[in-house]
Amino acid sequence: MSPRRKPTRRSPGDGSYRETDTGWRYRIPVGQTPSGKAVLKDFYGRTKAEAEAKADAYKAAHPHGPPTDAQKQSLYHHLARWLETVVKVQNAPSTYESYLALIDLYIVDSIGQRPIGEIKRVDVQTWVAEIAAQGKGRTAQLALAVLHAALNEAVAWEIVATNPAHLVKAPPYRRKRRKAMTLVQAQAFLQAAGGRLDLRRPIQRKDGKPMSPIPINPRLMPLYLLYVACAFRRGEPLALRWSDIDMETGAITITKSLNHRRVEGRVKTERSERTVYADEPLIVAIKAHRVAMQTEAHQEGWKPDGFVFCTERGTPISPRNLLRHFKTVLAAAGLPGTFTLHELRHTSISLMLASGGDLTDVSHTAGHSSVAITSNVYAHSYEEGQRRAVAGVSAKVRKAEGA
Repeated sequence: MSPRRKPTRRSPGDGSYRETDTGWRYRIPVGQTPSGKAVLKDFYGRTKAEAEAKADAYKAAHPHGPPTDAQKQSLYHHLARWLETVVKVQNAPSTYESYLALIDLYIVDSIGQRPIGEIKRVDVQTWVAEIAAQGKGRTAQLALAVLHAALNEAVAWEIVATNPAHLVKAPPYRRKRRKAMTLVQAQAFLQAAGGRLDLRRPIQRKDGKPMSPIPINPRLMPLYLLYVACAFRRGEPLALRWSDIDMETGAITITKSLNHRRVEGRVKTERSERTVYADEPLIVAIKAHRVAMQTEAHQEGWKPDGFVFCTERGTPISPRNLLRHFKTVLAAAGLPGTFTLHELRHTSISLMLASGGDLTDVSHTAGHSSVAITSNVYAHSYEEGQRRAVAGVSAKVRKAEGA
């Protein structure tokens, strides 16, 4: 056996080699103790190059030193703490619930099991691509946004040095356009919600046979009128109390929303807290609704703090039960069952814009965070509006030709 060689000395911080009985050992500094003493780590290989390659791989994987205890914890552990200490405190309950659902469905059982300190940008990009490959382009975009926000907090908490989700992009997808009712469809819907039997269209069953129109209790007609006239989100009018409405000025103050568990919470964003001004016909409808409510047994007279819209037992209306009622009204009006309750909001905003409403005023009425959202997402085109636009230009051109 050849005599053991002396260790090769290198520059400070570069580590040192030593030949062993079975090969080579490469020792490098990988960090410091709180007292400033160097933390050394050994890498072994049959050859000098093999030991050095292992050390280089470790340094590439840990450019900022060995993982801390916080970095060894799973990504899901960090997400759980972020949800409870940041999202739940700073956001509306609906936002918290949507983030929680995305994390449970798309992060927990995949990238969420990885130690947070070992997640690289390529890992995030692969994870996003896998979600998009399932035909869930919008979900991939939302899940990436949630992960990016959570990892930004990890950087702020000094758990990781950089955000591995930074610069990662979800694959492009074609956004599904929301539908909006035409003016004629909206009128038919409200007439059906008001219980107009003479305007009710026959309903076709799945077997093709006609079915008698379903009787509709008109007590919720003013609720639908608010959706169509004021561009409310689904849970906003369900949380309205009589004290939120000024019958003299028509001012309706929106500060809360009702979630699917019938629990009151804050509205979606800060800009969502707003005042909407109802016109005289809408106020008349609300006053008539108040009179009707006073005749119901649960009221025992008008209650200033009571809900404007509630069940016949006086309890908050479940959004899911409201959706079932909405589908029944659609069928009674002879409208496609593919319309969603949220699309009444799209209908309202589109009708405001088609009627010549100022874009900024419409945006404030809807409670959007920016005018761009109103313009890009909610402004639906109507055939009658397009016809008017073409006719206006055509008339001016013909007039110029005649001159």
